[in-house]
Amino acid sequence: VDCDLGLANATIVMGLDTRWTLAGVLGRHCALAAVVRRGPEGVRLVPGHSGTGTGSRLGHADRHRLADAFRPFADELDHVILDTGSGLA
Repeated sequence: VDCDLGLANATIVMGLDTRWTLAGVLGRHCALAAVVRRGPEGVRLVPGHSGTGTGSRLGHADRHRLADAFRPFADELDHVILDTGSGLA
């Protein structure tokens, strides 16, 4: 999960194209399932969003909304790796 909501780049590094990002989930424009992308070796990526200005200031309600969005994946995933922005907060 590219949790950098201001300077996300995991899609670029993995060579993936995406229409939706975590910003779409937080803005209630799409479900998390619409955001997940298949990458190399079957790795699934949830892309962050660049340019939102949110940075590390995600509010309590938004953090809970994201946690709830991941719950349906709990039975099918063994691990979730969070890529957070460094030095922003």
